[in-house]
Amino acid sequence: MNSKTLTNFLLVLFLANFFVSCQKDDVRIKLSNKSDIPLILPGIEKLHDLSQSGKISFVNTNPDFEIFTAIDSVRFQPEAFQISAENNIVTVTGGDATGVMYGLFDIKEQLENGQKSIESKRESPAVAFRAIKFNLPWMSYRKGEALQLHSETVRDTNFWHEYLDMMAENRFNALTLWSQHPFHLMVKTK
Repeated sequence: MNSKTLTNFLLVLFLANFFVSCQKDDVRIKLSNKSDIPLILPGIEKLHDLSQSGKISFVNTNPDFEIFTAIDSVRFQPEAFQISAENNIVTVTGGDATGVMYGLFDIKEQLENGQKSIESKRESPAVAFRAIKFNLPWMSYRKGEALQLHSETVRDTNFWHEYLDMMAENRFNALTLWSQHPFHLMVKTK
């Protein structure tokens, strides 16, 4: 399955008649995302994950909130977003797709914390480069069982999926990998 087909499948899944059994105190959301930009999908997936906990449910009729997404690179800088909540219409506008994703993460955090309404806000990153320094276990300065476990962990692709998701949710935008192994000094990559 190519990425375009996967993207369309996920959008159809979220926008189709997708009902989760409603609990008494859940928030009913209709998500109207017309974009097929893959970078927005993690924000949608995190809202979907929240629906699994019963705090929200996706509906097509009688929603508490209808969420729209938009990109406006003229008014907003990259990775910035604005959430405009008026009555039951919520618009997430980002300076780029990453900004929209961060806005959807913010809505998820608001609802996850038990809020029954979505507050309007505008955020812009204060620093353009927000990185995590990750030490790889190759050629470590010491030996031990903990480092051997670390060696197995960094070879696990599921670890990296979860780690990169955590970075995105915490608004990090770069990952630096550090190692004492000389390989990176011997080759020149693109």
